[in-house]
Amino acid sequence: WAGARAAYERALDYAREAGSSGAEGRAMGRLADTYLHDANASYAIHLLRDAILKITNAGDHEPRSYFTGILGLALIESGQDAEGLQLLDRALRIAEQIGYRGYARHWAGVLGDRAMAEGRYADAHNYYAHALRLFAPETVSAEYVGVVTRISRANLSLRNADDALAYAQIALTTAEKLGDTALTRTAQGAYGMALRAAGRSAEAIPYLQAAADAPESSTDVLRSLAAAQADSGDMDGAVRTYTRAIQQAEAAGIPLELAQARRDLGLVY
Repeated sequence: WAGARAAYERALDYAREAGSSGAEGRAMGRLADTYLHDANASYAIHLLRDAILKITNAGDHEPRSYFTGILGLALIESGQDAEGLQLLDRALRIAEQIGYRGYARHWAGVLGDRAMAEGRYADAHNYYAHALRLFAPETVSAEYVGVVTRISRANLSLRNADDALAYAQIALTTAEKLGDTALTRTAQGAYGMALRAAGRSAEAIPYLQAAADAPESSTDVLRSLAAAQADSGDMDGAVRTYTRAIQQAEAAGIPLELAQARRDLGLVY
């Protein structure tokens, strides 16, 4: 990112020397992205507001969706959630107006993720469903697997176990076609969680175990594995897995997941 920042700063200098407002705006927006990556949201906001104004005045519409979206993310990062979410929604609408399906899918996914994090599961489902409609038929890509996995989890939160299972199966089949091990482990986790929610704990365990063995395993996968183990009568295994979930949540500093894992462990006893 340091190299990217230096390159964008040079591009900004060249654009100013040339007197090109559009090129200056593009460089400022990309430079802002590097500051947001380094958690300097306040300076990113300053750059992005100026960048959007410059490209708009220059009639350069192509980067508007991306810059508007990352401005929304920067505002959320700085605690201005309401305006940030409005701008994320605007970024999605701009992308659709211009016809950039890739950006539209991306911002629909980001909005879905925000809704999931805030417990607005129906909204999350709608955003993910919107993103899925923007893929070409028969798409086989990592991005597609990611969205299908997330809509499966949204369905789990809505207690739609059958739909969750159907989407998770699609995610797993597509990930296996891609031959991506990390992606397959994530899809296996979603499939295992859906199987367990459908009351098929014994079938769920191999998939959840495979996902739990991955370096990037999530706490909710561990909790689901522990629950499936308890359902199947393996109480010692369930205790070990819940303990691992607690340790992982503690290390990540996620209070809600820590509380949930501790509660679940208590229920085993």
